Amino acid sequence: MVDTVTPQIAAADIRLPHVSKLPKSAVAVGFLANRRRLTHSLRRRHGSEFVIDLPMFGRTVFVSDPVLAKQLFRTSDEIVSNIDPNLGRVLGEGSIFNLEKSAHKNRRKLLAPPFHGKRMLDYEQIIEEEFRAEAASWPEDRD
Repeated sequence: MVDTVTPQIAAADIRLPHVSKLPKSAVAVGFLANRRRLTHSLRRRHGSEFVIDLPMFGRTVFVSDPVLAKQLFRTSDEIVSNIDPNLGRVLGEGSIFNLEKSAHKNRRKLLAPPFHGKRMLDYEQIIEEEFRAEAASWPEDRD
């Protein structure tokens, strides 16, 4: 079956987004101190896609546009592959982060159904109750 939604992309057609000029040491400090603030700042500066040089992981592409993220997840594993090193070092050899190609795809097929949008509606009440319980302990006078 041919995927008519996502056209095949040749490796030669891939162009990386803007590469941030921040030194690796500045990225490391920013990522450790407040990665959300760092990534929001870089997104405002460079747009919804950018590349930074993360310690341990090297050149890392950030994608925040939902359409592009969906396209990325549908792209052939011949074009997009896992990085080495990755979170598999921390989470173990059997971690989905440590798998590639068909092994990764097969594991994702096992994990995805419980988190499908329609199935998440079944969890709505549980998530809401857990959030309310956690939020009740948050201080009100801090950001």
